[in-house]
Amino acid sequence: MDVSISGNVLTVKLDNTSPISTSTSNDNIPALVAFGWDLGNDPLPTMVSWSLKAFDENFDEIYIDDQDGSTGEWEIDPDGKLEGTSLDFIPNNDGASSNVAAALYNPAAELILDSDGQTPHYFTQAVLTMEFDDTPLFSYEQNVSPYVRMQRVGNGTAGSLKLYGVLDEGGGGGGGDPVPEPATFILFGIGLLGLAKISRRKK
Repeated sequence: MDVSISGNVLTVKLDNTSPISTSTSNDNIPALVAFGWDLGNDPLPTMVSWSLKAFDENFDEIYIDDQDGSTGEWEIDPDGKLEGTSLDFIPNNDGASSNVAAALYNPAAELILDSDGQTPHYFTQAVLTMEFDDTPLFSYEQNVSPYVRMQRVGNGTAGSLKLYGVLDEGGGGGGGDPVPEPATFILFGIGLLGLAKISRRKK
């Protein structure tokens, strides 16, 4: 996740670089279904417009947000909440984070997805652009903001995972302080160790 702010415009670039197989399964195809973050503004600025573009199965750029002229699969939760997660903004796959049909996939998964019967498929890099009525301040808080939710992360495409950001480059961050821009986040998952232990027990 790369975040940049220019004036009143916040841009988030997302890359799904998940492996598409594991030592226990060839059909582990992680799907990015939701992501979110807090802003450091108080009160929050008003969102004027937003868009989310990705690549379709032909690797043509396509807008997948719920605005006019877009496909409509992705929306921003109006309450900033999704399955127990409460953040200022949570773009997600049509309000259902278990819906993987219009999720964001690693482009390397193209051949596997061709035969799974679920369409459409979208591929990263995805780019979210949001315009506000005031300059937004992206807020980093450990194990809170930013966050990404994945599905199809386990054996047989079962399982889900929440990932939280760790500031990768540039100073700042921590304690909810606004992060200097541009900022890059590496996303780490809670539950990965648990999945590994379960796998070893089954063996």
